[in-house]
Amino acid sequence: MIISVPRYLIVGLAAIFSAYHLVLGAASLGAPEHIGPYLVAMVLYAVATVASLWPSKRPRMPVWIASFDVAVAISIPLLVTSQLSLPLGDNYATWYVAAIGTLMVIASTRRRHVFAWVGVGVLTVQTVAWAGAGALTAFGVVGSVVWVAISHVLSRSLARAGRDARQYALAEREAVEWRAAQEAHVSERQFRLGQTSRMALPMLRQIVASGGELTSGQRRECIYLEGAIREMNQEEDPAFQFILYGHTHVAKHEYLTGDLDGRGRIYVNTGTYLPLITLARDGRTFASARQMTMTFAYAEDEDAGGKAGGPSLEAWAGIRRKQYLRK
Repeated sequence: MIISVPRYLIVGLAAIFSAYHLVLGAASLGAPEHIGPYLVAMVLYAVATVASLWPSKRPRMPVWIASFDVAVAISIPLLVTSQLSLPLGDNYATWYVAAIGTLMVIASTRRRHVFAWVGVGVLTVQTVAWAGAGALTAFGVVGSVVWVAISHVLSRSLARAGRDARQYALAEREAVEWRAAQEAHVSERQFRLGQTSRMALPMLRQIVASGGELTSGQRRECIYLEGAIREMNQEEDPAFQFILYGHTHVAKHEYLTGDLDGRGRIYVNTGTYLPLITLARDGRTFASARQMTMTFAYAEDEDAGGKAGGPSLEAWAGIRRKQYLRK
C-alpha cells in the first residue's frame, strides 16, 4: 500500500516555516545599524521562497529559480552581517541562517541538490569568515547543513522508490498482457479443436459404424480430411485464405475464421458429381438428379466489383437434372 501526502500540505508547511523566519527577522529589526539592507535581505528571501514554492507541473525546479536561490543565499548573509556587530547579544539577528537552510532544503527537495549544497556551502564559508568556526554551531549553520543532507537522502530515496513503482507497474502490465495472450491461445486451441471435431466427427462415425471397413472412396476422404485439418490448424498466413478439396464423396463448406468485412479463411469440399435419388411427394415413386457443387476462385485483380480486397471464392451447391416432360 502506498501512502501519499498531498502536495498542498507540504507546500503549506514550507510556507509556514519560511514565514516564521521572516517573523524572527522582523522581531530583530532593532539589531542592525541601518535597516535598509536588512529589509532588502528579507524581501529577497520572501521572493525566492514564493518562486520556489510556486505550483508547477514539473516536480524538478527550473534552473533559473535554483540559480536565483543560490544568489539569494550569497546576498542575504552579506546584507545582514554588514549591518551587525559582534557579539550579537540576545536577539534573532541570525534568522537568515535558518532561512537560507530552509530555502536550500526546498531546492534539494525539488531535485536541485547541487544548487542546495552550493548555497549551504557559501553560508558556511561566510559564517566562518565573519564570526569564526565556533559560530557554525552557535548560529545554527550545522543544523542547516544537516537538514539539506536529510532532504537530499530522502529525495533520492523517493525518486528511487518512484522508479521502482513504475517498473513494478510495467512488469504487472506485461504479466497481465502475457496472461491474456495465454488465455487467447487456449481459447483459440479450444476453438480449433471444436472445428476439428465438427469436421472429423461424421467420418469417425462412419468408421465406427463400418467397424473400420472403409471403401476406397472413404479412405481417400479420410486422407483429404486429415490434410485439411492439418492445414486449418496452422498459424495465420495472410497469403493463405482458402482450403479447397474435390472429388470426394462428402460436400462441405466451413468457415474457419471470419471478419466483419467479409474476409475469412474457408474450407470447401466440392464433393463428387453423384446421383441423388429423392422420394416424390406421392410417397410411391422416386426421381433422380445429379448432385453437384461448383467453386469459382478469383484472383485479386478479378471480380473486383464490390469486393473488400484480396482473392475471393464463389461456391454453388445444387442439383442438375435434364427434365423429360410427359406427353
